[in-house]
Amino acid sequence: MVITFAKGKLIVTQHEVQCRITSNAIVMQAAVEDLQCYRQGNVLIADAGSTLWSIALDNAEQLEQVIAETGIEAQ
Repeated sequence: MVITFAKGKLIVTQHEVQCRITSNAIVMQAAVEDLQCYRQGNVLIADAGSTLWSIALDNAEQLEQVIAETGIEAQ
């Protein structure tokens, strides 16, 4: 599934999420088990020990799409 948001695109599968920031060609990737979703602020956080990134999505609908595709429990 591809979700387009203001800063780029999320490519979401059952196993991983890729975040592609179009303004500077940055690609961040994380396995589903390393992701957290926060409804307050519509934030997706990847924490894989030494790698940490977060991105705020445009709206709750986009976050709900990520949750539905990955099965992550939102906080």
